[in-house]
Amino acid sequence: MWSQSRHRNVKLKPADYVLVVILLAVSLYLFANQRATYQPRYGVIYLNGKPYYRFYLNKNQIIKVDGPLGSSYVEVKDGRVRMLQSPCPLKLCMKQGWVDKPGSVIICVPNRIVIELKGKPRVDAVTY
Repeated sequence: MWSQSRHRNVKLKPADYVLVVILLAVSLYLFANQRATYQPRYGVIYLNGKPYYRFYLNKNQIIKVDGPLGSSYVEVKDGRVRMLQSPCPLKLCMKQGWVDKPGSVIICVPNRIVIELKGKPRVDAVTY
């Protein structure tokens, strides 16, 4: 009829442990570097609610924007952007510092300037 199945105790060898550690290390490395693949490609400066200037983040530059209060200066450097100088009284737009993620915005309300970074959003989860 049916033959008896043979049960064996499987023991891991040292090479099996090394393989598990290598697979875990590769997985952690790929997970940690996932963020780098979703960097924004360009940004848009809006003045009075209308597109004023489109800039690319791979080119370092300083952009002058003439708003109602005077000239503001936007700095683009190393894939990031910030408000370098602005004539607004509280300087909140300058205090925000560098932004580099897609969907990030810098807003200068008194001078009516909005800087928005465009690009592919970061993936939260993947389902197969």
